[in-house]
Amino acid sequence: WDELTQQMGYWVDLDDPYITFEPEYIESCWALLKKLYDKGLLYKGYTIQPYSPAAGTGLSSHELNQPGTYKDVKDTTIVAQFKVVRDAVSEKLFVGGGEGETYILAWTTTPWTLPANTGLAVGKNIQYVAIRTFNPYTYDAITVVLAKNLVGRYFASKEYSEADLALADESNRNYEEKVAAWLLSSTNATNREEMGWYVHGKPAAKRGLPWYQVAEFTGADLVGIHYERLFSTEAGFPHFEGEENAFRVIPGDFVTTEDGTGIVHISPTFGADDFRVAQLNGIPALMVADDQGKLGPIVDRTGRYVTQMGEFGGRWVKNYDGHDQSGADYKTLDESIAIRMRTN
Repeated sequence: WDELTQQMGYWVDLDDPYITFEPEYIESCWALLKKLYDKGLLYKGYTIQPYSPAAGTGLSSHELNQPGTYKDVKDTTIVAQFKVVRDAVSEKLFVGGGEGETYILAWTTTPWTLPANTGLAVGKNIQYVAIRTFNPYTYDAITVVLAKNLVGRYFASKEYSEADLALADESNRNYEEKVAAWLLSSTNATNREEMGWYVHGKPAAKRGLPWYQVAEFTGADLVGIHYERLFSTEAGFPHFEGEENAFRVIPGDFVTTEDGTGIVHISPTFGADDFRVAQLNGIPALMVADDQGKLGPIVDRTGRYVTQMGEFGGRWVKNYDGHDQSGADYKTLDESIAIRMRTN
């Protein structure tokens, strides 16, 4: 080691080195900390750190760069719909006079963090649109908000007219019948071919759901809009301190239109960027108290949801070797969350 140190040109005193585990070094650190404490320069806070449930400890950047640390895995992804609260700030999203609710769309590769969501981040200079379309699971007419450049990833490659999406008698709210009537009409024969839909109303989605644009905004226009919590206390999920300041749109300097919807779901307890931008904008983290009253995130140190997490309490966030995954009905936590959001 000494030879390697000399070859690399380290400026260290090899004859009289300081060694961090020696008592003299440790005591020097404590003495310096004591001086900082006496001057009122120490405070308690939180940071987001990599953590190993198996080892029961945090992981350093050095450990995370060791060979074999990472591998490619398949994960469930979700485009979550966040229902907008209609008020003076959000009224601009409720345009076009159409029926149905308005939602903000956010894509995530970590569905297990969604129950800890407390904010949505947008790029202040990114262009966003509100479009009229349909919920592919409930068949309800809705308005959704996402980045303008990313509409084509989730919806039909062409924009349809408002008249097209009226779909027969407006008093008939049965989506399947509406779609069938629309596709079978002589005036929409070409649309039927272009979109590749089944005439029985189930969207094959070869080219995505039909849509038309009703409004356009910058991200700055969306800041301050409130939305409903995904996993409510009425459904058995916990209250948390500061929640009256949560569930709103904030600016984020890391938001791009390279992936997803151009809107980032913010879970302050599980992401460094999330934590930083939440603190800057006064968004609280969703922390729950354990049996001793100590606050912590919704995942315990063994890698399970805490018991306060309603129907998901005690579930493993990620499956480890040895977990029983047998049975046709087995679902990962990510899959269970995806199913619940689709059906509720």
